[in-house]
Amino acid sequence: MPAVREARHRIQDRYATLTTAAALAARKATDSIRIVTVTGDPVESGLAASYARAGGNVTGLTHTPSDEWLGKLLALLKEAAPRTGRVAVIWNSANQPEARGARGVEGAARVLGLTLVPVEVRSPEDFEAAFAAIRGERADAIFAFDSALNFTHRQRIVDFAIRRRLPTVFGNRQVAEAGGLLSYSPSLAAQFRRAAYDADQILRGARPADLPIERPRRFELVVDIKTATVLGLAFPPAVLVQADEVIQ
Repeated sequence: MPAVREARHRIQDRYATLTTAAALAARKATDSIRIVTVTGDPVESGLAASYARAGGNVTGLTHTPSDEWLGKLLALLKEAAPRTGRVAVIWNSANQPEARGARGVEGAARVLGLTLVPVEVRSPEDFEAAFAAIRGERADAIFAFDSALNFTHRQRIVDFAIRRRLPTVFGNRQVAEAGGLLSYSPSLAAQFRRAAYDADQILRGARPADLPIERPRRFELVVDIKTATVLGLAFPPAVLVQADEVIQ
C-alpha cells in the first residue's frame, strides 16, 4: 500500500501524517516512533486511547465534525436561503463519523424547523440514484457530509445542485471554491500550525501518550456570491460579516 511505503520510507525518530490511512500505516510500521497527525477520529480508528490523553505513540488533531459544527452549517444555510424547508443529506450510514454526525444534524434541523431527506451514497455509482431521489423528494437544498467520497465527487454534487437551483452547504472550503453556496470548516492552516507546536513539544521531551487529541479551534466561512446570484439568492449582511473569504 502507498501509505505503508510512505510511512516506512519517512520514519526516523518522529513522523507527521495528514490522513488516517497514513497514520495507521505509520503506527503499524512502528510502536516507538513518535507520530503527530491531523486526521479524522483517532480514537474511533484506534490511533489514540482517548481525546484527553492519547495513550500511545500517536497524538495530534482531529477534524471530525462536532454537533456544534454541523449545526452551524445548517444555521448558515437557513440564513442564506430562508425559504429552505427540506434538506437532502448526502451521507454514508456505514461510515461511523457520518452516522454519529447525523444525530447532530437531526438535532439542529429540529431547532431550525427543517425536514431532512437522507440520501445514501456509498460508492461513485450511487450518485445518480441519489440525485434522482433528491428530485423525487423535492428537496430545497443539499447538505453533504465531509467525506472522502463526497469530496472526490464534489463537482458532480455542485453541478447537479446548480442545475436544480439548489443551495448547497459543505464542511470543506474546496467545495465552496468549486461552486457550492458556502462552506464552514476548520482552518487547515491553523491545524497545521498546531501540529507543528505538538511536534516541537515532542522534540523538547514531551511524550505523545501524555498529550491530548485536540479538536479544531478556528473555523473558516467561505461564501460564493457568484453561485448565490445564479440561485437567485443574496447573502444577508449577518452572513457576509462572518465570512473569512467571499468568492466573487
